[in-house]
Amino acid sequence: MFHSADFDQGHTLSCTTFNGPCHSKNSKICRELIECWGVVRKGKQEERQDAPKGTVLERFKKDRNMLSMVGIANASE
Repeated sequence: MFHSADFDQGHTLSCTTFNGPCHSKNSKICRELIECWGVVRKGKQEERQDAPKGTVLERFKKDRNMLSMVGIANASE
């Protein structure tokens, strides 16, 4: 699956490497919702002193501003 830099549209094709199907009836797709997840094992964050602090959107302010411009910065709130 490929999304454009502004996450407005993209395309999806079947994957011959992993024998994965196309994720849509049409190869061209337009986003309705983008959901981002992060997983941290309990206790692992405290063990690493060099581990990044905060969420991805807190650490990458420029990316959050870009998401805000296309109206999806607060989609998960």
